[in-house]
Amino acid sequence: MLHRYLTNQLTKILAGAFVLSLLSPSFAQTGFYSNFKTLIEIQDDNFQKKLKNFKSGSNLNDLADIKSLDLDEDFIGSIIFHTPSRYMSLANIDSCSLYDLILAGLAKGPNGEIQNFLVRYRTKGEILKTALISKKTFYEEVVYKRCPNVVKFQKYFDLKNVKSTLKSLSLSFPKNERTCQAEHEKHLNDHKTAYLCFLSDQVKSIPRLEKEIQLTPKKNYKKLTTLKRELRVAKKYKSHLNPEAIGYLDNLCQNLDRPKLFCDGFFKQSFWKKAAESKNLEPFIKSSCQSILKKMNITPSELKSCAQKLSSQPQVCLFSGFQDGILTPKPNCETLGINLKQTTLRANYNDCPARVANDAVINTARIINHFSSEFSKTASSCQAQTSNTFVEFNQVANEGRAWNVKLCYDDKLKATEVCHPVIFGDAKDSQFSMSKVVEKILSRTKGLSKNQVCRTVGSNDYKPSLLEFKNGCFIVVDSQSCTSTSCDYKIIFDQLEVDGIRQVSDVKFDYLPRDFSTQSFSQAKLIEKEFKLTSKPILNTSFLKRSFEIHPEGIIHGVACAEDLLPEFFSKKVINQCLPIPFIVDGFKEDKGNYAVIIRTARDSLHAPRLVPWAHLFSALKDYQRLHPLDYWGLHVLY
Repeated sequence: MLHRYLTNQLTKILAGAFVLSLLSPSFAQTGFYSNFKTLIEIQDDNFQKKLKNFKSGSNLNDLADIKSLDLDEDFIGSIIFHTPSRYMSLANIDSCSLYDLILAGLAKGPNGEIQNFLVRYRTKGEILKTALISKKTFYEEVVYKRCPNVVKFQKYFDLKNVKSTLKSLSLSFPKNERTCQAEHEKHLNDHKTAYLCFLSDQVKSIPRLEKEIQLTPKKNYKKLTTLKRELRVAKKYKSHLNPEAIGYLDNLCQNLDRPKLFCDGFFKQSFWKKAAESKNLEPFIKSSCQSILKKMNITPSELKSCAQKLSSQPQVCLFSGFQDGILTPKPNCETLGINLKQTTLRANYNDCPARVANDAVINTARIINHFSSEFSKTASSCQAQTSNTFVEFNQVANEGRAWNVKLCYDDKLKATEVCHPVIFGDAKDSQFSMSKVVEKILSRTKGLSKNQVCRTVGSNDYKPSLLEFKNGCFIVVDSQSCTSTSCDYKIIFDQLEVDGIRQVSDVKFDYLPRDFSTQSFSQAKLIEKEFKLTSKPILNTSFLKRSFEIHPEGIIHGVACAEDLLPEFFSKKVINQCLPIPFIVDGFKEDKGNYAVIIRTARDSLHAPRLVPWAHLFSALKDYQRLHPLDYWGLHVLY
């Protein structure tokens, strides 16, 4: 039987490799496994030399008996070497299963997809012959006659039939671990599994094909046509699979030879599985899943399927989520899950650092939200939510002196300029909402009645020809250009653009104290005072560890030089260069006396804390202290 032959062939190859390692001094010195690549290259070279003796095109007209035909040993060896090992288990079902594997595009040769077959057979003249035949000829003259079920399974997964085929299959989460193991075993002995993995490959090929199409010059029409056709087919296959099925197939096909990992992907309690089932943890996973699934509204089933993907494919987290200028790559899913398990920062919301465009505002708002939900309000955008938290806190703690973003107009009756603090967006029940501020100004200057409201609309949504925009007040905002401190907008009142309203954006405040006379007005001091917190400096790892042990709900915050803190993102080009970057530390890791902190800088996603060695943090703090006017140590615990 062919599957036994495959096993024997692999044994032969490995035995030959071992002998080679003994006979070749250079090979033996560096070890067997480190030179496995060399072995493959030798095998490929020998096989390619062998192929030169044959020309494709034989039609097997001189074949005496189909039973006498076998695949060439070196040809099978080449397949074994170039096919991912997880798929080779599917070739052991029976004598026909290898052909399913090849037809599904999972088995590979030296040049990728197998197009020709090297075979041995006995001719009608009783001569033992070796010939190179095309894939089409081999399947029509040999496979379909020997293995008629191959035709049947192939038709099952044609685009015409795949929808009905999938309806008859169960591709959902197993009920328990016991049934999961049995399910995995069942897949290993099912000819359809090769074609299911073909579907998984089709889905995974979509991002690659889209990128290739973008990078291919338009003049290369032939290649573009081929790529676009492949993309259309892949998308059609994907349209027949729900997210849960996609996640299931991905897990199955990645772990065909690893049943434990297959079941762990469903039942091992990872952070992402817990996040998919917990309302409190949902924000940590939701933005990543929205970008992966390319949709905003995600069902519980889709969230679980996405959690499965995050658990089994660590690399998908590197660039997942809505980037908006955050530092990328983020930590991989495995590291990110570990970090998030240990963090204590309240982060059941979303913010967008690049949209806010002010590091100190971001960090201040995060700390405020950690210690109190009083200032957190639902808003029309994430930057508006962050800005409003900052503004409302400072209005209470500092009479709004830190926020100098305003809309101003000339009051002709009072013969003076009047300004109102504003956030560029709308927050629920906030007097600083842009619509509320504009209403206040227009009621004074344009006679806007008390029962009239100003509606904020995106520039792409504003259609003056439509009836709904004929009358009333509209603030037309270019959302792509809006940050917390500036915005491009037009105010339309009864179809006329309103002029005379100016924006002032001059946000200047201290995050940490910069001089003795104004230190009480720094955001760090205001937070301490308003929430009645204690602040103590963290000078070394002993202080760090003790702070988390004694004050598990506390957080550590500070400012350091970005170039030393995250050298992989910020390069130092001149002496004494220092970009001050605020951050929050809410966890640490210790390994054999070495410490690393779990940190979110103001440039990082709120839901993607990264691990930074203590040595990097300490060096960054020392550089910042050296350049600070008060020689200030920029790392303190708040509790």
